[in-house]
Amino acid sequence: SFTALRHPMARIKSLYWYEHVEWYYQMARMPSKAKSYKVWVDAWLDGSEWKNAFTAANPGNTYMEIENYYVKSLSGWKGVGNIGEEDLERAKEVLQMFDMVLITEWLLEGGQARMMDTYFKTSRSIQHIKDVKGNSFMKFKYHSFLARDEEEVDDLLRARNKYDILLYDYAQDLVRYRLSEMFHFDRNSSRVFDENSCPIVPIKLEPMYQKEMGVFRPPKHKGPLE
Repeated sequence: SFTALRHPMARIKSLYWYEHVEWYYQMARMPSKAKSYKVWVDAWLDGSEWKNAFTAANPGNTYMEIENYYVKSLSGWKGVGNIGEEDLERAKEVLQMFDMVLITEWLLEGGQARMMDTYFKTSRSIQHIKDVKGNSFMKFKYHSFLARDEEEVDDLLRARNKYDILLYDYAQDLVRYRLSEMFHFDRNSSRVFDENSCPIVPIKLEPMYQKEMGVFRPPKHKGPLE
C-alpha cells in the first residue's frame, strides 16, 4: 500500500483553482458563479454555515476539506469535533503502516522513483514515464481578480491547518529515513536524489471504496452556491 502527501497549502490552492474556478470558467461556462478565494475559503472553513450544512449531508466526507485534511483522513475523523494532538499522533501511526509514503513536491527527485521501481517491478522504469503537470492558466489569468486577498487568507489557512503542516513535516522525515535505509544516503539532505523525474501513478478506486474512504465527489462540492 502507498499514499502521497502534498504540502497542505498547495493542495488547498489547487482545490480552489481547479475544482472551483476552472470548473465554472472552463467547464460549466458560468464564471459569475465562481467565488473569490476569500469567499470560498470562508465558506469551507470548519464552523461556517455552508460547511456545517455540507458536513451534515455528507458525514465523514473529506473531498472538499480545507482544514487538516490529511489528519482527518488518516485518523478516522467522521465530521464531528475538532482535530487535536491525539488525532495527529493517530495519523502518524497510520502513516507508518503504509508500505510506501511519497511527497508530491519530491516527485521530480529520483529517490522516490527508485523506491517505486523497487516496490513495483515492471519492464519499464517509473522514472522514464512522462511527468504529470498541472495547469496554472486559470491562476495566472484571474489571480488579481479573484485572489487579491491571498496573503491574508493564506495566513488564516496556515493557522487553521496547524496539524496538517506538522503531519507533512513528519511525512518528509519518514520518507527521508526510509530512503536512507533503502539506498544508504544522507537523510538530512533536502534533495532526495539527483536523478530523473518521477510522475504520480494514479490508482482508480472501486466506487464502493470511494464512498467508504470519503474521496467521492458529493453533491454541492462546487460550492458555496447562492
